[in-house]
Amino acid sequence: MTEDQLLRMATREEIRQFYHEEYKTREIPKYITKNIHRREFAFDRIGKGPRDRFNQFRELKYLERTIKAKAPFAAYSSVALYDDPTKRSGWDGAEMVFDVDAKDIPIRTCNCKQGEVCPECLEQAKEIILLIRDNIQELGYKNIHYVYSGRGYHLRIQDPELLQTNSNFRTELVNYVLGAEVPELTGELQHFIIPFGYSKIYTNWFKYTINHLDKNKKYPGFSKNLKNDIIKRKELVNKNQWGLVRGEIKPTRYDKITRSIAGIHKELCDTKVSIDLKRILRLPSTLHYKVSMKCTAIKNIETFDPFDDAVPNFIAK
Repeated sequence: MTEDQLLRMATREEIRQFYHEEYKTREIPKYITKNIHRREFAFDRIGKGPRDRFNQFRELKYLERTIKAKAPFAAYSSVALYDDPTKRSGWDGAEMVFDVDAKDIPIRTCNCKQGEVCPECLEQAKEIILLIRDNIQELGYKNIHYVYSGRGYHLRIQDPELLQTNSNFRTELVNYVLGAEVPELTGELQHFIIPFGYSKIYTNWFKYTINHLDKNKKYPGFSKNLKNDIIKRKELVNKNQWGLVRGEIKPTRYDKITRSIAGIHKELCDTKVSIDLKRILRLPSTLHYKVSMKCTAIKNIETFDPFDDAVPNFIAK
């Protein structure tokens, strides 16, 4: 593959070719197909978003026939289970999802334009989803699945005790996992009691963020002077020399820096997806036409390479 073949928009003919010649419903993970009749399905027929909503399929073969017949620009399924998906009534729990889209990472190190993705920022999206995974596992959640969306990664949690939780609980969990709030420690305690719990999570994300800040880029809620103050002390932070960092920066400025960085953490994934109890996500096995990549259920996140494992035949050829 050449550079101009990667991550380009598929033509309408290529979309039809994909669904008519190589589409396979067996690539849909079992955690979706085992309760297929309880999920809402949606389709984007004209490239304007999922306007064809509230579809129900009682058997996998009917979903396959529909997808092949429609050859949609995109196909989606719900993270929630319903007694009646056609009305989204009888809600009976929902997976919790962390959605990291490469084009929306607030501290991208690549030079992509707005709305674009490249191999570098896709690799960064994978780094972020793995850091999220580590924090989720620390909390004891184990039933975790991964999907390559085409422009990033979905982490889908299906532990039974989490499925029935409300949006308020999920908001708190997202903030915790992303280090999106400054730890409630003040004065000399802050960043000295870091080996356990949330303070460690926040500190790890703090390091990740400053190692990806670019002195030539602007970040919402982060002034140039504050950004440069912490970039100058990146080596000290990476060595856990917090006393020197705090000694060199005035307390009020340091407080502003920590809050600005927490704000960046909150943007590392699409938090609206995580707290939405009736969300629809791209259906694994289908095509993300804007980048000509397959939305793919991942068997091994450590070894997964989208440019080996999610390339349709019309690109691979």
